Amino acid sequence: MKIQILLLGVAIVFLSSCSKFKIFYNLAYGYIEKEVGFYLDQDPADKEFLLSQVRSFMRWHKKVMLPEYADFLEKQARIVVKGDVTLGEITSSTIYFREILADTVLGAAPYISDVLVRNISNYKLGYLKKRFAE
Repeated sequence: MKIQILLLGVAIVFLSSCSKFKIFYNLAYGYIEKEVGFYLDQDPADKEFLLSQVRSFMRWHKKVMLPEYADFLEKQARIVVKGDVTLGEITSSTIYFREILADTVLGAAPYISDVLVRNISNYKLGYLKKRFAE
């Protein structure tokens, strides 16, 4: 019963706080840019390219993946409300959520790789290596 209440609470928070989620989602642009900027030595053209890639990724993510996440959370909420939470259902939901995350990573790969390709000179790789060591 405790797991049902917890799952329902999580689903309700995610589904009912859309405006908070939008704020968080919009902050992701700056967060990604800042984190990547820490690891990569970028000139102004590189920074503009990164921003372009982040924007493209976020448009793809909003169009393709957010509906997947919403469907997943709605399904979980229905399961909890119906009281159908079983070990099998939890296992199935966990497997499906991992698949959604894998789809997100695969979808992000082209955007990430295009940025990384611009950073393969010996100098830029050395800079990246130093940042990873920090």
